[in-house]
Amino acid sequence: MKILKKLFSAVVAISTTLAIVSMNVSATGYTDKGDPNAAINKPKLTIDKKIVKISEVNNQVTVNLRVSGANAAYCSTGIHVYWDSRLKLAENPVSKRPMIKKGSAIEELSSVLPRQDQNASSLGMDGYFMCTMGSGNYGLDGIMWSFTFILPKDAKIGDVYPIDIIYKATPYAKDLFTNFEDDTNGYNMQAYAFKKGIYSVDNPNFRVSANDILKVPALSKINKTYDGYIAVSSDNLLLGDANCDGRVTIADSVAINQALANPSVYALSPQGKDNADCCDRGDGVNANDAKAISMIESGFITAKDFPIKSSQLKQ
Repeated sequence: MKILKKLFSAVVAISTTLAIVSMNVSATGYTDKGDPNAAINKPKLTIDKKIVKISEVNNQVTVNLRVSGANAAYCSTGIHVYWDSRLKLAENPVSKRPMIKKGSAIEELSSVLPRQDQNASSLGMDGYFMCTMGSGNYGLDGIMWSFTFILPKDAKIGDVYPIDIIYKATPYAKDLFTNFEDDTNGYNMQAYAFKKGIYSVDNPNFRVSANDILKVPALSKINKTYDGYIAVSSDNLLLGDANCDGRVTIADSVAINQALANPSVYALSPQGKDNADCCDRGDGVNANDAKAISMIESGFITAKDFPIKSSQLKQ
């Protein structure tokens, strides 16, 4: 009962003070009770990383908040998730409620309706607070919450929409990830979840796969404290194919040089620009890309060598 009352008090406090209290993201991360190094259960909270092709941006995209390392060890949770404000939550066609759904990991736990955090806008983001409670440690590993988003109509190849799990605390309430007993093990687990189980100022180690960076080079510069993203790629990436004819030939080098010299007349298509950026990928289309493609004709490299570094270009 103690933990149930505690959590319900937290929910009421947060829902009634969001509009009038500035809930700041902690500058130093989690500072509540517990020792993450002494945690028996070590929850990792992750957000999906999604690549969406430009032809698919009109489709809804579902992103999951997952937990691992805490199977049957937790009960009470309170978690804030923020996302780029250009993303919009889809609505349930019947209830008209935002499409935030409980996942299988928390099916045996109770929850209240997710609450919007109006203060997320100060960070250029939107966000919600989700919580669970129950009469035992029935929380499992797997999907805790699912969010269904609509991308903006003007989404472009290369756009990145970050998603972030944020620990928040006020004088009235603090985010939670503890057990039913609310004991030392629970606090140690909670400390681990918010200090080492999410990417934050305490744990700035966010990683993007090389394959995702190849598809969307802007991901190489994403903030290392974020937890997930939706990023937009071109439909059929073929590095070097600037004119989009399905081949990489000297004609592509010519197309790049023409576009650089007279972009108003010889502009590359969005797909062509993405394909053309084959040398020092991510720095845009320039003369090095044209040079790299021309070296295929000379037999120095093949299209399979792309992406290539300008330092590898032979004179």
